[in-house]
This record gives sequence, structure tokens and C-alpha cells, in this order.
Amino acid sequence: MSDYTVKSLKKKFMDFANSDEFAETLIEWHHYSGDTKQVFVRAEGRWDNEVKDKLGDYLKTIHKRLLLSRVITRKRESEDVEEYV
Repeated sequence: MSDYTVKSLKKKFMDFANSDEFAETLIEWHHYSGDTKQVFVRAEGRWDNEVKDKLGDYLKTIHKRLLLSRVITRKRESEDVEEYV
């Protein structure tokens, strides 16, 4: 990520993710892992292979090794459990 800082990556990605192209999906930045070059997001609304692929392909235009992962939060007996997919 020599050309981009995490802050600029987040801004570029969120501008794209919140565009009219994804009007049925609400994307929230969760975090970036520099070790694995992954952007973790939360998503509400439409989340299917088309949305995932478009967002993942966009990340690859910024840096060819960036990956997209979705964080799923489930309620289990009064505690939040996060899973990464």
C-alpha cells in the first residue's frame, strides 16, 4: 500500500460503496488488515455475489492484492459475536 494510506483507501472505497450503484446496500467500513491486505466491511441490505464482486474488483483497481471480507454480527445469548467471511 505504498501509494495509499489506510485513510485514503477508506475514503475512496466508501465513496464507491455508497454510490448510487449500490443503492440497496449499506456498507460500513470495519477495519483494514495490513498483514493480509484485507478490507473488512459490514453490510446491510442487498449482499450477493454481484455486489461482493463489484466491490472486490474495485479494491483491486487500487491495489492488486487487496481483498474484501464481510463481518457478520450475530446475537447469541446477550453477547455480540463477530464472524469473518
